[in-house]
Amino acid sequence: MKKEFIEMIEDSKKSLQKIEKRIEEHTEDFSDEVSELWIDLKKHLSVVEDKLKDAYDYLEDQAEQKGHLVIMEARDRVAKLEETTYELTDKV
Repeated sequence: MKKEFIEMIEDSKKSLQKIEKRIEEHTEDFSDEVSELWIDLKKHLSVVEDKLKDAYDYLEDQAEQKGHLVIMEARDRVAKLEETTYELTDKV
């Protein structure tokens, strides 16, 4: 599920960048009023892009933390297995 969210976030970021690039290519043709609106819109797009980055970072951090927890759990199980194996070999 996280992988799908990360892909959606990446796709959204790419789409925003494409939209901004397309509009930027036509800014010379804008009236003063439209130019002002575009400047305001770019600020909002920047905020959205920052939010997408934050969401991406959050999901990546969660995945990394979960990976560390799984590794710790695996180490604990290996340690218990070693202990049990030593007990078994001592009895044999």
